Amino acid sequence: MKGLLLNTMKQKQLRLIKQFSLRKESIKNTAYKLGYSVRHTRRKLKEYQEIGAKAFIHRNTNKIPINKIQQLFKDEIIELFQTKYYDFSIKHYWELNWKRKISYSAIRHILIEENILIETLNRKTKKDIRKNLKEANQENLTSKYLSNSIITTKPNPTQNKIVKFGEIYETDASNHQWIKNLKCHLLIVIDKSSKRILAGYFSEQETTESCYNIYKKVFKHYGLPKLNVSDNQNVFSSKNNRDHFGDSVSNTQLQVIFHSFGVNKKNNFNPSRKGISWKNFWNITKNMTSNN
Repeated sequence: MKGLLLNTMKQKQLRLIKQFSLRKESIKNTAYKLGYSVRHTRRKLKEYQEIGAKAFIHRNTNKIPINKIQQLFKDEIIELFQTKYYDFSIKHYWELNWKRKISYSAIRHILIEENILIETLNRKTKKDIRKNLKEANQENLTSKYLSNSIITTKPNPTQNKIVKFGEIYETDASNHQWIKNLKCHLLIVIDKSSKRILAGYFSEQETTESCYNIYKKVFKHYGLPKLNVSDNQNVFSSKNNRDHFGDSVSNTQLQVIFHSFGVNKKNNFNPSRKGISWKNFWNITKNMTSNN
C-alpha cells in the first residue's frame, strides 16, 4: 500500500475484503457490510488477489478526462460573448456559434462560472453572480491597500531604539494589593534603554506628592533625562484645555518642574506607544515586591 492514498471508506472496504480473504468473515456478512451483492463481492475479492489495494482505486484517478474543455477554448467562448454577443441570451448565443461543437449546458456553466451577468438568467443565479462580484471587488481593494502599505501587519507602532542610559525615563503606576490586606498604588520609573527600575514608591493615590518623592530620588542618583514619558494622569497633564496629543495649555506643577530643569515630557493616550506595557509592568513589580 506504499504510495497509495485511500479515503476512509476505501480503507474500510479494503479491511473487510482482507478479512474475507483470510476466512474471518462469511461472504454474506462481508457483502452486507460493503453494501455489495454477493457476486460483486467475489469479483472484488478476485481483483484484490490479483492487483492488491489498487483494486479500490478508480482507474481514472489522476487522469485528465478526454472530454475536458481546454482553457483556450473557454477563453474564446467568453471573449466572443463579451465583445459581440453580450446582449444575447445564452441559448441564442449557443445556437448561433457553438451548437455543433459543445453542449448548451457546458456553455451556460462556463459563462456563469466567469460571473458574467446576463439579463436572461433567473433571479437566483443573478443574485449569486452579484454576490460573487462584490466579494471579488472587496478582495481586490484589500490587496490594493496591502500593496500600498496602508494596512500593516504590525499591530503596534514601532519606536526608535534607545541605546543611551538615562536618555528617556518612563513612569507608570498600578493600583493593586501589593501588601497583604492593603491596596495601594505602586509608582515606578524605568530607564527605557536598559529596562532597569530606577525607583519605586508606594502611596494611597497617584498624587503630585508621590511623584515629587520618586523623581527626587531618580534625579539625585541618576541625573536628568532628555525626555520623560507618562500617561495622561492629571498630575502630568491638566485635563483643562488638553489636546489630542495629551498636551495642555494649563501647566501642572510637575510640568513647571520639568520645564525649569530642561526636561521634555511626553504623554500618551495609547498604552502600546508607551515602553511599559501592563504585562512588563506586572512582571517587573512582582519580582521587586517578592524580593523585598
